[in-house]
Amino acid sequence: MSFKGWALGCLLAVTGSAVAESVMRSDHPDSYRVVKGDTLWDISARFLCSPWLWPEIWQANPDIANPHLIYPGDLVRLVYIDGVARLVVDRNQIIKLSPKARPEPLAGAIPTLPLSVIGPYLSGNQMVAEGELDASPYLVAQRDGKILSTDNDLVYARGESIVGLSNYGVYRQGRTFVDTDTQAVLGVEAVAVGRADVINRDQGLTRVRLSEATREIRAGDRLLPLPQGLDSDFVPSAPPLDIDGQILSVIDGVQQVGQYDVVIIDRGSVAGLSAGNVLSIMREGALVADPVSGDSIQLPDERSGLMMVFRVFDQLSYGLVVQADRAMKVGDPVAAP
Repeated sequence: MSFKGWALGCLLAVTGSAVAESVMRSDHPDSYRVVKGDTLWDISARFLCSPWLWPEIWQANPDIANPHLIYPGDLVRLVYIDGVARLVVDRNQIIKLSPKARPEPLAGAIPTLPLSVIGPYLSGNQMVAEGELDASPYLVAQRDGKILSTDNDLVYARGESIVGLSNYGVYRQGRTFVDTDTQAVLGVEAVAVGRADVINRDQGLTRVRLSEATREIRAGDRLLPLPQGLDSDFVPSAPPLDIDGQILSVIDGVQQVGQYDVVIIDRGSVAGLSAGNVLSIMREGALVADPVSGDSIQLPDERSGLMMVFRVFDQLSYGLVVQADRAMKVGDPVAAP
């Protein structure tokens, strides 16, 4: 669905008697059959002018453990309960197993956002505190003296904190992000370059086998515990109302931001953000001259697009730009929609 089509349906929407009705698109379907390739955001935007209000109009189905896990073949229907618009999901997929039949999803649940775009950032780079990488265990040398290492190479690591875990992520220091007002360090990017499986310890060193190397690994690269419990089953949601941040960077190092770009913002869990929160990307209003009085007037800020947070650290977050109606750039403010 194009942004133009989404906007037109919402500009024409009229407020009904129920609160939920006011967020429905004027051209919403009565039902929608989920197909492979859909995302939760796509489906939400078919029905709602404000897709982040998705959880507020869901009707719990006692036969479905988690109504936000939606599968290809499911039928999403708009119904009215006590005059209030609600979305329900019908799941009629049956696999016949002897001696009885039981309902079972035929495919994996659809993701909230396209995994082809956000997948590398769910299990890859991390944001760590200043000094954390410097204090982490590091690779010293390969067993046969090679400078660069790749998959299945045996390498020695040094660091007393290599205890209790059988595998680690291998990281290299990337960019340092600072608060643009205070210059305080918000976090340091730990760039994922591979994984390491612990073999044994010998004379104060730890022997590890490198696995899943995404680039050549070298002496001095650091070992950190792998992130745990990251998945894509979050749902679109409204953020805290007092969010007031900005885009610090767009992945790939460019300054201009467009739809489906991954960006880094200067707010995280400390500010109350969580995965699934949707934020407006704002454009500062221009300073213009009043044609009558000649005074300078600051025009109001206007929304340029929407982004959804999908991975949250203490003071930084990754987000995906899900809608765009004008040019955006690094430094643009983000706020509750």
